[in-house]
Amino acid sequence: MRKKKKAEKEKRKKKETKNKGKSKSKSKSKSKSKSKSKSKSKDYEETPAQTAKNKYGEPVFFRTKALRKGRDACLRAHNEKRALHKDTPMMKLSRSMCISAQDYADRKMAREVSGHDPDWNGGENMAGSTKWQHKHYPLRQEYYEEAARRAVQCWYGEINNYDFKNAKSKNGGKIGHFTQLVWKDSVKLGVGIAKQREGFKVGPPPKGKWTTVICRYWPHGNVMSRAKDQVGELK
Repeated sequence: MRKKKKAEKEKRKKKETKNKGKSKSKSKSKSKSKSKSKSKSKDYEETPAQTAKNKYGEPVFFRTKALRKGRDACLRAHNEKRALHKDTPMMKLSRSMCISAQDYADRKMAREVSGHDPDWNGGENMAGSTKWQHKHYPLRQEYYEEAARRAVQCWYGEINNYDFKNAKSKNGGKIGHFTQLVWKDSVKLGVGIAKQREGFKVGPPPKGKWTTVICRYWPHGNVMSRAKDQVGELK
């Protein structure tokens, strides 16, 4: 009888120790999960810098991040086109030129200015359309990337008007955007992308939401007496 009682006591003690261990592990896991949730909430909190807005009411933090993607896409599109031509070096983004191009694009879409910038001494290409804004992503990076790619494609399309032998237009069509895009000496690029502000209509015509892409080049091209040397033939 005594042996049975001792065995029962030992079993009870073992069960108690096991239960204590389980309860401790559970409390530890709960505390870990709480700490994780707290850290996640801190990571996803919006800081004052992220919630700050510019004078047009747009979120500065997100907009600059999306614009950076748009500028990178514009640079890639330029270099893809330049790579098609002989002895044409690749471009690099200039921070100061991007700032000035973006400022002018914003002012242009706010209708504070119009036409080309008279204070800029380098090369400059401009393009705009109402078809580049999509209602489903007005501020997402895809919007800026798509606008940049379409603008470059629009300018490069003037290659169909260019006579490489005589370095001039072969049919009277525009060639200046194309020649500046592939001009060999123009190796610095500045990019500005902006959408029409609420309450403004650009026109007539057309009316509606407008997007503009402004690219600045240094040194400037389109000195047509040098076009034969500066506009490389297709590879």
